[in-house]
Order: sequence, then structure tokens, then C-alpha cells
Amino acid sequence: MKIKLYYIFSILVLFISNTYAQQPDNDIPFNQQLPNKIERRYGNDLIKDKKMATDYALLIFKSVYKNVDFDNLESIEIREIAENKVWDIKAVRLALPNSNKYFYYNIRINKNTGEVLNIWKDV
Repeated sequence: MKIKLYYIFSILVLFISNTYAQQPDNDIPFNQQLPNKIERRYGNDLIKDKKMATDYALLIFKSVYKNVDFDNLESIEIREIAENKVWDIKAVRLALPNSNKYFYYNIRINKNTGEVLNIWKDV
């Protein structure tokens, strides 16, 4: 009986330590972290410029958030991050007409492959 408890306890300790070992050291939520390595498969980037990145992001937003109207946005912010390998795009829209509450739709796209690295919504 003691041996079984020892094994169960050992497995539990390994599981817990492994779970905490995977937690990031910084305050960035897991769904907003970039992968350790940004893939580069093609000689030229598929998402070459800000216009293409914005159009691609809006297409993905409309697919993921089907009940949201992305035609009347307050603003779209776009920048390059991760040594200019990733487009970081934030679409800002009012929660309701004539309100002061905003929703922020965020997406990060690998410039070279077009892969969506992160997508999330902030209030």
C-alpha cells in the first residue's frame, strides 16, 4: 500500500511541477505569447504589406466572430513585431452605438506563411 501511495504521490508531483514549469515567466497571457520560433518557409513573404495584412485580418475576424460587424470600426492599428516577422493587428470598435465601451480584436499573423499565431478579444 505504501508503494502505491508513493507512486501516486510521485506522479502527482511530476505533473504539478511540469504544469508550473510551462507557465511563462512574464505577465503575458498564454494565448498572446508568440511561438519560440517564427517559421519561414518561402523566399518571399505571403502577407507583404499593411493593406494585405489588414484585409487578411478582417477576413479572419469575420470568420471567427460571425455576429460582429467589422465594417464600422473606430480604428485599425498595425505594426511589425518579432524582428519584423509578424504582423500585430488591433481592430477597435464600439461595443454599442453611442457608448464609451470598446472591444479590441487582436490578431498576430506570420508575414511569411500567413499563419495565425494568436487571436483574442479584449474589452
